[in-house]
Amino acid sequence: MLPHTIAQPAGRLGWADPPLETLPEVDQGVADALALACLLRRLPGDGPHPFGSAAATAETLTALGARQLDPGRLAAWWDAYAPASPTRRRFGGRRGEGGAPLPPLLAGAVAAQAWMASGITDQADPAQALLAGFGRLVRRAPARTVFVPLWSAYPAVGFGDRDALPTLRSEAADRIAGWGRTVTWPIACLHLIAEGARLGLRELDRLETAAVETGRGLAARSDKRSRLPDALDALLRAPVLTPKALAAQLRIAPQTATALLRTLQEKGVAKEVTGRGSFRAFAV
Repeated sequence: MLPHTIAQPAGRLGWADPPLETLPEVDQGVADALALACLLRRLPGDGPHPFGSAAATAETLTALGARQLDPGRLAAWWDAYAPASPTRRRFGGRRGEGGAPLPPLLAGAVAAQAWMASGITDQADPAQALLAGFGRLVRRAPARTVFVPLWSAYPAVGFGDRDALPTLRSEAADRIAGWGRTVTWPIACLHLIAEGARLGLRELDRLETAAVETGRGLAARSDKRSRLPDALDALLRAPVLTPKALAAQLRIAPQTATALLRTLQEKGVAKEVTGRGSFRAFAV
């Protein structure tokens, strides 16, 4: 929806302008995405935890667009499903067969499902439910530093109701439960987490290959004063990199940063992702 960042040309101007009536909704979507990105960076850090209490959870979700949270129902959900203290070696309020505590990821899935049915908000939002259900797992095993990669499993996610928790695509569901059988939410959730983790590992392998194969060649052919290896390192560590950002990181002139990124592009390591002649950005 952002015309100046789409590389695929369309129309006389090189992009297709979205209808004007959709712009406010798009702007809100961008704002929500930026707020979520900031939250995910805060989760593994020090300081007050965004999901450390019922009140903190309400404040966090309100900042992400949640409206009209019922304090009483939120407190009841928190008491029933929020993780207990690590010293008690218990992660979820619900227990499995025989009274044993649920494993952390399964407890998070059950908590998210309970959020959707709790009536905490007038209209249950699956994104809010997933954030509340899994937010407290960060800093605790097995998710001490990384938020559960549920949304990154896009190829496995079904095209279901946007106001419901994610489902699996039919072929993925058939592999798990058999043809025509329903996959329950906890099973679908665990599959999406596993698929998201596999996608992340493949991306890390791709970046590692680029770092090893290209990095060695650059180091062997570059002068000791060359900043090309440093530019490659910065590119590998950022989803997208602009010349201005690279210049600030390496403390070099913007023109030098632009030349470095163009050199990496010529070597087949970087690609320009905006399709523009100015305000360009690069990625591996």
